[in-house]
Amino acid sequence: MPTRSDIYNEARRWVGTPYHHHGRAHSQSCDCIGLLIGVGRVLGLTVPPEMALPDYSSLPHDDLSERMAARFLVPSKIKTIDQALPGQIGLFSISQRGVGQHFAIFALHKGRKTMIHAYMRGRTVIEAGISDHWRSRLISVYDYPGVANV
Repeated sequence: MPTRSDIYNEARRWVGTPYHHHGRAHSQSCDCIGLLIGVGRVLGLTVPPEMALPDYSSLPHDDLSERMAARFLVPSKIKTIDQALPGQIGLFSISQRGVGQHFAIFALHKGRKTMIHAYMRGRTVIEAGISDHWRSRLISVYDYPGVANV
């Protein structure tokens, strides 16, 4: 059974993968959902094909990401980034409308919480410190199903 540290260590292997909307391939291209799907599959976690819906826009304008997370991920009672554990998944709002539109995997680097995510065209998957911008945009925290709670 994979652990949360397996999750963020696998996500870290994806750092440098070019961003591409609907991408799903390590070292080739991925978007934020593609990162979640790819990491989950490598670790043998159940990632239903429906999570890779082909009809979402690069900036979802509705609650599609929230509905996908509720259906395929395990909700956490954690409400803040400070409480989130490395290896958990954050769902963030990109716009100020408060709708979850972006996923990231929390990690730990040299004792500091980070997030690994695929965010912008022309860039790559990155691991970065968590800015006030992202702190203010957290909608909810999730776990992959089937992950050891350690």
